[in-house]
Amino acid sequence: MGITWAALEFDADAAQHGDITIVLTESPQQLPEIAVRGLEVKPLRYAWTTKYDDFFRRRKLGAGHFILRDDIDRKGAFRTVELLERVPGVRVAIRARGDPAGTTARFSRCNTPPRVSVWIDGQKMIQQMRPGGQEEAGVRLRPRSVDELNDPNPPPPPTSIVAEMLDRIDPTQIEVMEVYQGPGIIPAEYLDDSCAVVAIWTRAGGKKLNLRRRSTRRANRNGISPNR
Repeated sequence: MGITWAALEFDADAAQHGDITIVLTESPQQLPEIAVRGLEVKPLRYAWTTKYDDFFRRRKLGAGHFILRDDIDRKGAFRTVELLERVPGVRVAIRARGDPAGTTARFSRCNTPPRVSVWIDGQKMIQQMRPGGQEEAGVRLRPRSVDELNDPNPPPPPTSIVAEMLDRIDPTQIEVMEVYQGPGIIPAEYLDDSCAVVAIWTRAGGKKLNLRRRSTRRANRNGISPNR
């Protein structure tokens, strides 16, 4: 709402006293059209939480491969490692659990053996270092004993370590997932000595994350544990 413009003239004698009332008329004003546009960073259904804000911010930048909950539902995966099957630059060989060869996930931009880090809700899952021996794929391997050499169920190859770690979380617990296939596209949040990153964000408001347990013998041999 505005006021109608008006110009008034009057003569006043210094010897005269009195009140002058000036009435201004209200007048509606037509403002130019204003267009307001918002930049959508995350879907409206996530407006109630900030847990996934950084995920959608990185997704908007375009580097890496991003998997949404709808993608997981369409995939119908029974194992989390299956979600990597459609990621460019990643080759996944699915084998039954307990197969000596192990399920493997190979990243084409990583040298052999690969160094792929796995993150869950911003927490890096580390591969424990064993004393002595040669470091391989983030795991320090000690020389095998005679019993280990004759073991009918030998430890998995380095390329299966990522699959082992991903198998510890059920796909139904995952809300979104981001994959960086090479060192040149890894964001600052995940930078370390890894050449690739798999970052998982669990579903908000659900049950407490329960990582699947491996047998003590197998877990100790693979040296996998959450970084707590």
